[in-house]
Amino acid sequence: MSIKDRWYRWWDPKMLKFSGRIRTLSRRIGRRGSFLLFLSLLDFLYGYSLLTVPGPVSLAPDLFLSYTTWAIAFLVVGAVCLWQAFVRLDRLAFTMAVTLKILWGTTYLISWWLTATNPRGWTAAAIFIGLGIITGIVSYWPEHHKIINGRSAGEG
Repeated sequence: MSIKDRWYRWWDPKMLKFSGRIRTLSRRIGRRGSFLLFLSLLDFLYGYSLLTVPGPVSLAPDLFLSYTTWAIAFLVVGAVCLWQAFVRLDRLAFTMAVTLKILWGTTYLISWWLTATNPRGWTAAAIFIGLGIITGIVSYWPEHHKIINGRSAGEG
């Protein structure tokens, strides 16, 4: 059997073992952990973009902090979100993520509204403040576990 045939055969025992591990991992981290992994990826990519490709100086929302400081903040929050996606107590990651998104969106809003240096700052403000609000809503979601013999299936 060629490698191509093995790739397309979903019933291959090795593929089933791999998909079982993925399923176990997804159950382990849950919905909240999955959302934290998404935020981690988003923050890492955004922080990297702030470090490597700064925007135009006239549109820069650097009223309070420099681009490098904002980039480090995004990278730190991304690292905390990545770490806390795999632990049960994830309040710190959600708190940091909400705070950073709201602050970044507010900075864009101020650069549009008060200083008038960023004519389209309201769009970035709406996106980041909205993402902060959604992150805050997700932070209140409980994780659902099956109850087996009086114990949660997620417990050891």
